[in-house]
Amino acid sequence: MLNASSAKPTEPKPEPSAPIPQPTLTESKAPEKEEDPWAEIRGMRDSDKMIADLEAGGITSLDDLRGFFWNFKHPDDHTDELAKLRAKIEPIDKLIAMMEQHSRNYAIYKEYQERSAFTQKSFRKKNAAAIDAFEEADKYIAEHIKPYYIKGKMPKQNDLQAKSTKLKEKYNALLPEHNAFVTKRDTAHKYTRQVRNYLQNKEQQERNRQYQEKKRSQQRKKDYLE
Repeated sequence: MLNASSAKPTEPKPEPSAPIPQPTLTESKAPEKEEDPWAEIRGMRDSDKMIADLEAGGITSLDDLRGFFWNFKHPDDHTDELAKLRAKIEPIDKLIAMMEQHSRNYAIYKEYQERSAFTQKSFRKKNAAAIDAFEEADKYIAEHIKPYYIKGKMPKQNDLQAKSTKLKEKYNALLPEHNAFVTKRDTAHKYTRQVRNYLQNKEQQERNRQYQEKKRSQQRKKDYLE
């Protein structure tokens, strides 16, 4: 009889190993082909050179170019708005300049006015430029200041300066977009006629093809029925 000390130890059963995770297979898709924004005119003569020139001028697609085919108002064309702003800015700036001219020459003119009639003539002769400049500015201000009165009071120079600055901010905000439009327009005008003619001819050829196909189809039907 075997005693406990001589009994063979029981070998532990191997634990089942965890399954090795398999990599998930994902279906690889071919990268989508980008649509060519110039596809319709790739058949034109020297099309690559023309398209490169158009893109250098900021026109990035045929749809963009179509916006210049006819003389419609382009949304980026701010010619009228800029002209109206200039028409407001220029007289204000001229008025400001005249107010500065008035101030610069005020002391000499005041001295001239305070002199006796006996010495005025010789003083004016010596200071003619300053006195003439003061009188020119005084007259101009009197004739042009009225539209800028604030609540019935004559505006100060800094009031006019603030008004001018606000208008210039509006002007400068429109300018980059307008300048980009001018570049696009000038570039587009080099090619609009030939591209338009090419597309019209292409459309006409397609209409002719469809017409001929329709005639052939009708003829086949007629022959079948006969």
